[in-house]
Amino acid sequence: MVNRSLEKRYEALKQKEELYLVKVASLTQQYEQLDENSAMDDLALSLGYNREGEKVFYFQEPDVEYSENTVYKDDLPQIYHGMSLSLIFLISLAICFVCSILILVLFRHKSNDESDVYRGDNYHEDYDF
Repeated sequence: MVNRSLEKRYEALKQKEELYLVKVASLTQQYEQLDENSAMDDLALSLGYNREGEKVFYFQEPDVEYSENTVYKDDLPQIYHGMSLSLIFLISLAICFVCSILILVLFRHKSNDESDVYRGDNYHEDYDF
């Protein structure tokens, strides 16, 4: 019991050590690349920094030129206006009614087939006593 818990703890610590070794290798690689000025600029840009005197531009909308021939959604004709809520309710009610009648007919038909097997009080006729 003790050995198993120690073994599990050892495995967890070993996995953490491997994770830290990978992180150290990644940071070492980043440090080696920082010798170049372009790498330093890329890292600073990814962190949100800019050089002194640089102007930062923020683009909120794409650069699209609108022409007079552009068709907007409001200009399109309405082809389908939809159905009223009461009509949708009546259609769904009719579908439910038809389905319930169909289920009742199927179950009654099934129960009539089973009545041949069960013959009331005389169901012992098939057996010899």
